[in-house]
Amino acid sequence: MSIAAAKWVWSMDLPPTAKLVLLALADHADDEGRCWPSLARLQAMTGLSKSSVARALNELESEQIIVRERSPGGRSTRYTLQFDPIQKDFSTVPQRDCPTARLSQADTQTVPERHLDCPSAGHKPSLTLSNHQTKARTKFSPPSPDDVFKYCSEADLKNIDPQAFCDFYVSKGWCVGKAPMKDWKAAARNWDRRSTQNQLTQPTRKQSRPAADVLKEQQL
Repeated sequence: MSIAAAKWVWSMDLPPTAKLVLLALADHADDEGRCWPSLARLQAMTGLSKSSVARALNELESEQIIVRERSPGGRSTRYTLQFDPIQKDFSTVPQRDCPTARLSQADTQTVPERHLDCPSAGHKPSLTLSNHQTKARTKFSPPSPDDVFKYCSEADLKNIDPQAFCDFYVSKGWCVGKAPMKDWKAAARNWDRRSTQNQLTQPTRKQSRPAADVLKEQQL
């Protein structure tokens, strides 16, 4: 939930229904004002009917208070609240405590020069990364729903709900089976491929025949 977005909504002069829906969006929004709640989720939060929520969203979009973007397959919608993101001020962040700053002048005078971290004259520091540093650099970073949304648009993946994808793998600890995930983009492609195959293999329902026609055939 973005506190800045919630304060922005409370300060606006809107009809009650539109304001209630906008508050529900703000409750899901990140610091940039982006969120992915489903229509059913907005209904549950506001207690409004589906048509009332849809009308409120149309009104908010027409007033340029929100921007809606649909995923390529149309299975999810990203909402962006049109307010200024939080301006973070780092001027008051305290400097990291340095152990050498606590040393008295007498202490610094007695510290042997060979114990200092500075390289000695004529010694060139090594530029070779250790194995630990290499692993840290290639460490897996979980994507956000926005990252998944952008990748699905670029790769033309039409059967992925970004929020559902992230929620599923968060519940699995971002593991594929028992192994930690290494490439979430590959997982997204597999997700889309399985969804497409499931749609193709779903059996079609046989059209029911009127009971009168069945009795007529039995009599014949």
